[in-house]
Amino acid sequence: MLKTEYVKKSYKILTFLERHKPTIKKVGPDGVEFGVSEKHDYREMMIRIMKALVLEDKKLIIMLDEFPKTLENIIEDSDDIAGRHFLHSMRELRQDTEISKHIHFMYTGSIGLENLVSKLNAIDTINDLARLKITPLKKEEAKSFIHLLSENVDFELSETIIDYILKKIEWFIPFNIQLIMFEIKAIYRDHHLNKITHGTIDQAIEEMLEQRQHFEHWHTRLRSSLKGNEYTFIKELLNIASEKERISSNEIFNLAVKYQLEKSYKDLTGPLVYDGYINNHDKVKTYRYNSPIVRMWWRQNVAN
Repeated sequence: MLKTEYVKKSYKILTFLERHKPTIKKVGPDGVEFGVSEKHDYREMMIRIMKALVLEDKKLIIMLDEFPKTLENIIEDSDDIAGRHFLHSMRELRQDTEISKHIHFMYTGSIGLENLVSKLNAIDTINDLARLKITPLKKEEAKSFIHLLSENVDFELSETIIDYILKKIEWFIPFNIQLIMFEIKAIYRDHHLNKITHGTIDQAIEEMLEQRQHFEHWHTRLRSSLKGNEYTFIKELLNIASEKERISSNEIFNLAVKYQLEKSYKDLTGPLVYDGYINNHDKVKTYRYNSPIVRMWWRQNVAN
C-alpha cells in the first residue's frame, strides 16, 4: 500500500506507520525478518489505515494473490474454526461502510475458492463476491503472444509451425506457451539449428515434461487437500483419463462405488473441472484433460 500514489501523499497515514512500523530482526541473503510486537493489533492497524484513506472519486484496489491457498494453509496450520474466522474477518473488511467507499478487494488464485469454502460450510462469508473466471487465450491471441515471445531471437516461426505449436498445446494458457517457447529457444541455441521444425516442437514438449517442477503442483495440491479414499479416488480417475485420454461418467461413478463415495463423489469431481484439470466440452458425459501436456506429464510421473 505504501507504493501507491494515494498513500504516499497521505501525511496522516505515513506518520501513523512510522510510529507503529515493525522492528527489523535480521537482514540476510534470504530476505528481511521483521519482529512482531505483542503490543500491536495488526488487523486493527490495517483497518485504521484503510479508513484514513480519502481518495475522492478514486478507488484503491487491493489484490491478494493465491487467496484460496492462504485459506488452505490456515486450515492446515490451525483448524476449520480458524479458517472460518479468517473468512468472516475478510468479509467484515469488505462490508465496512467507510472502507468500501474507497477500497475494493480482489482475490486471485489457481484453485477454486468456492470449493474450499463449501467444505467449511461457510458460503455465507463469500456470497458478496463476484466470481470472474480467467479463460485461456483465443487462438489469435495465442498466436500474437507467440509472436511477442519470438521478438529478438535469431530464428523465425512460420505460420505452419505456430499452428503446430498450438495444436500440441491445445489449452492456450500463457504459462504453457511461455514454457514451450523457452524450450524452443534453448534447443535452437544448444543444438545450433538452422530452423525450427515439427521435430523441434516435439523435442521441446519432451523437454517440458522432463522438468517435473513445472507441473508438480497439479499433483501436490490434490495430495494436500484430499485424504484417504478421496485422494485415491481422484488419483485413479485422473490416471485413467491420462491413459485412455478420456473417462466416462459411468466409469467415474463405478470408481466412486469402489471407494464408497457414491454420495460425495460429485463434490470431489466438481473441483477438477473448476480448477482446470478436466472438462466435458466435447461430450457431456465424457471428460478429458484440458491440457494434453498435463495429461502426458500425469501419465509419465504419477500414473506410472
